[in-house]
Amino acid sequence: MVKSLSALIIMGLAGLVNAAEHKSLRALIKEAENSGEAWNANSDDSSFGAIPAGTPGKALEVDAALTTDGATHDFIVFEKDNRPIGVLFDVIREGSRRVEHLNLVCAANGKLNRCYNQIGENDASGKPIRGSAATTPLSSKDHKMSAALHHELDFWLKGMYRKTAAKPAS
Repeated sequence: MVKSLSALIIMGLAGLVNAAEHKSLRALIKEAENSGEAWNANSDDSSFGAIPAGTPGKALEVDAALTTDGATHDFIVFEKDNRPIGVLFDVIREGSRRVEHLNLVCAANGKLNRCYNQIGENDASGKPIRGSAATTPLSSKDHKMSAALHHELDFWLKGMYRKTAAKPAS
C-alpha cells in the first residue's frame, strides 16, 4: 500500500489522486439522504449487522472502474423516524469466479459496531450462483477492521483512492 502522495508522484500515479475537499460523516449522510438510491436492510444486514430487516435506507455507490483500489464502494445510511440509526460501508471486490463483500456497520457517529464478510461464487459466465454465499462474522475489535474503516472514511470523506477524469489536451 502506498503511504504518501510523494510516493504516488514518484510512481507517476499522482494524476489518479482526487484532491476533493474533506467532508464530515454528517455531510456524507445528508448527501445519501438527498441523492441516494432507496435501499432496505436485508436478512444479512439484520442477522450480522443488527440492523432490523426492512429498515429503509439510502445508498451511494462508486464503481470499481472509478477507484484506484479496485473495489466498488457502497455507503448506506439506515433511518428510523427520519433520523439516521446507522451506516454501512460495503467494500465489494469482484473476481471472475467469486465476489467478496466486506461490510462495516457503524453508528451514525462513525463508531464501528459490527463487521462481516460475505463471499459468493460465480458461474463460468461470471453470474452469481444463487445460494453460494457464505457469511462470516468478524471482530470489530480487530485492527484490520479498524484499518478497513479508516480506508473507507478516507475514501468517502477525503476523496482518496478515486481516479480523476483525464484532462483534455489544450
